[in-house]
Amino acid sequence: MDYDNKIIGANIHYERQLRNMSIDEAAEMLDIDSGFLGLLERGQRIITVAELCK
Repeated sequence: MDYDNKIIGANIHYERQLRNMSIDEAAEMLDIDSGFLGLLERGQRIITVAELCK
């Protein structure tokens, strides 16, 4: 499961950078805390399906 979180986080990070967005900009767009987004990108937090669909 930890490996899955890292893959999801890496994909979120890739997509954010592809759009030239800062963590703060992406977090605001997703309506989540920037610290939480950073943890997601590093695979240190689990994201729900509902949050992932945003």
